[in-house]
Amino acid sequence: MPGPHRTWNWTTLNNMARMLYHESPPEPGLAHVVDCWWSVIISPDGTGKPSHWVLPDGCHSLAVRVKQTWFTRLREPVLTPFRAPCLPDEEIVGIRFRPGIIPHAAMPAIHRRLRPGQTAAETLAILQDVVRVEVPNAPRSIDRMVSMVREGQGRIPMSAVAETVQLSQRHLERLFLSTVGLRPKEFARVTRLQAVVRRLITEPRPQLADCAAEFGFTDQTHMTREFSTLGHLTPAAYLRMIRDVGFLLENRLNTPVELPS
Repeated sequence: MPGPHRTWNWTTLNNMARMLYHESPPEPGLAHVVDCWWSVIISPDGTGKPSHWVLPDGCHSLAVRVKQTWFTRLREPVLTPFRAPCLPDEEIVGIRFRPGIIPHAAMPAIHRRLRPGQTAAETLAILQDVVRVEVPNAPRSIDRMVSMVREGQGRIPMSAVAETVQLSQRHLERLFLSTVGLRPKEFARVTRLQAVVRRLITEPRPQLADCAAEFGFTDQTHMTREFSTLGHLTPAAYLRMIRDVGFLLENRLNTPVELPS
């Protein structure tokens, strides 16, 4: 089973958050193809309507809605955000694949085995079984390049990446575009964006100027401009948005970490 699936008590996290997001790591045998399993649950009660922007992350992501109108939806890597509808009493579970993993070959098996009426736990178990058998590994060179960009939080020069894997920069760009779905510099940009996002989520009262310095931006204005270009909102606006979200992100030891909204 890909991580413990919880039946939420709405007083458990963040004092009646309208939307709860849970993310857990894959088992070691799937870590080369899966970044994480995730679920989103929207409270059936409360005033107003929660809203959430899903920012670019350089990954293919599969979503299955298991409460409300059933669907499966595969999103490819893009440079624009997606606004989640957030319907009352909605529950969605899914997979975020590791960059460079193209899951299209698994989709026929996923569509054959998934059907309306299955619980979130059943859906995740089926996805885990199918991914283990049907999803091919990324080319070793791509996997290594993805790791380098991520370890450098998007700040490593592409010339250094190309030199390490012994490719010309032109070949590097073609290979990245055909597998990851983004150009190398685009992937580096969204990787740095996601590093900033994770800091904004996990830091109760982040100092934006300190974030800008930590992640290699010239200044806070530079970070805000880049965040707005890729995320269509400023870091400050993103912080206001996630106040309505309860986050539970699990580390690689499967230890839950409750985070402030």
